[in-house]
Amino acid sequence: MPGDFIREIIDKTGYTQKEVARRLGISPTTVSDWTRSKYLPEMATFEKLLQLLPQSVNLGDCFRLPTAEDEMRKIAREEARALVEGIKQERIHSPPKRKMD
Repeated sequence: MPGDFIREIIDKTGYTQKEVARRLGISPTTVSDWTRSKYLPEMATFEKLLQLLPQSVNLGDCFRLPTAEDEMRKIAREEARALVEGIKQERIHSPPKRKMD
């Protein structure tokens, strides 16, 4: 996703999202929106972002393809969410347990 690429670039700058926003003259919310792929920066702003990268960083290092481990984590998170949601629904729809004297 584009947001992952933007997040990786920001991480490589060594600055926080808030500091990147300040240096680019934009709001921290805008930077957050980029990292969540809500929308992308304009080309001029993207070029300014790239200028924040240290000289030692190769832009190619910011491209990272998902690994099998990433995919397994994603599946595990989704299954855990579904399990928790199922437990919540079960509690909502189950009659209260009565005390045994």
